[in-house]
Amino acid sequence: MFDFFLNIIIFGTLGVLVLLSGRSLNRIQSVAETDIKDIFDRFFDRLPISKLDAMFNAGLEKGLRLLKVTALKTENFVHHHLNRLVAARKKENRDQVFPPSSPQDQSKV
Repeated sequence: MFDFFLNIIIFGTLGVLVLLSGRSLNRIQSVAETDIKDIFDRFFDRLPISKLDAMFNAGLEKGLRLLKVTALKTENFVHHHLNRLVAARKKENRDQVFPPSSPQDQSKV
């Protein structure tokens, strides 16, 4: 029972501390809020947003074009490699991709 009363006292004092700090925080924020808002407003007003947007769009366009060219080059490489494999297989007159492994199957080929 004694522990219960200690918990009530501790949480009561914690509630009072939160209440007092919350009331004083309004006074502090009203003074500091205008200064911080002014600083951020001045900072963002100085930024050339339209220039940054144009630079970002140009960089994105170049990156996407480079990605497209890379994908096409990779596709061409794979296509030519597959064509060489098919031509080599036709040159050797092999219709099967995997040759038979047993001697009986080889006589049928």
